Amino acid sequence: MGEPQVPTLLVVDDEEALCQLIRDALARRGYRVLLATSGVEGVRLYREHARHVQLVILDMVMPGMDGRAVFEALRAINPGVRVLVSSGYMDEGTAANIVQRGVAGFLRKPYTLRELLDAVQAALGPTP
Repeated sequence: MGEPQVPTLLVVDDEEALCQLIRDALARRGYRVLLATSGVEGVRLYREHARHVQLVILDMVMPGMDGRAVFEALRAINPGVRVLVSSGYMDEGTAANIVQRGVAGFLRKPYTLRELLDAVQAALGPTP
């Protein structure tokens, strides 16, 4: 019998310290976590690991390639990509609009560890 599949998550956020905290928290819960501190790096990592990544946690406000551009690039690689959007700067209307575009959920910064874990679990729920 094979070992159970460990869910792989990709975190794309330009705040390196936050990436480390998220990785540590999720790794303690049994997830495998890949980190990218820029949009370009996030797209590259997703392209390399798309077959294994079950969820992308994506900050919307980053220098250079922002979250919207990353989201579109990920969808070009895999139209069914699951993305959990995170931001402290989006208003409710913008958040609702991006959710309507096919993201798995929205996580407002700052968030608690419980909110992060609940959002990840909800986003990893059954495929529609």
